[in-house]
Amino acid sequence: MKIHKEVIEHIKQHAEETYPFECCGMLVSSNSEKADEVDKAFRTRNMVTTRQDRYEIDPEDYLKIEKMCRDNGWEIVGFYHSHPDHPAAPSEFDRQRAWPQFLYLIVKVENGKMVDANGFIMTEENSVFHPEALEII
Repeated sequence: MKIHKEVIEHIKQHAEETYPFECCGMLVSSNSEKADEVDKAFRTRNMVTTRQDRYEIDPEDYLKIEKMCRDNGWEIVGFYHSHPDHPAAPSEFDRQRAWPQFLYLIVKVENGKMVDANGFIMTEENSVFHPEALEII
C-alpha cells in the first residue's frame, strides 16, 4: 500500500496530540483507480474516554466522512489508530472489531512521540491480520 508522506505526517501529529490516549481516523484514496494509494487521512473522535488503550470511531464522524467520500468519488480504504507505549501491531481487541479488506495502520507512540507505523489487512472476517507493506511516497 502506498501512503503519501503528508498522510503519515497528519497521523503523527494526531497521535502525538492525543497521547497518552489512542487516536483514530480514516484513510481515503481520492483516485478510485488507485485504491492502493492513500492520499487523505481524516481525524475522527475517539468515543472511548475511560481507557487509554481503546478506540471507537465516532459514528457521526464516520457517516460524515463516508458522505464526503461518496460525494467526491473517493474511497475509504482503511483506518488508523495509535498504540500509546505499545507495539504498532494489532491487539486481540483490534482483531475482533476489524473489517476484512481494509488497511489498518497502527502507529506506536512512545513518551509522546511517534516511533513506528505498520499496516495490516484482514482477509476474512474474524480471521488474522496479515502485514501489509507500506511505501511512503
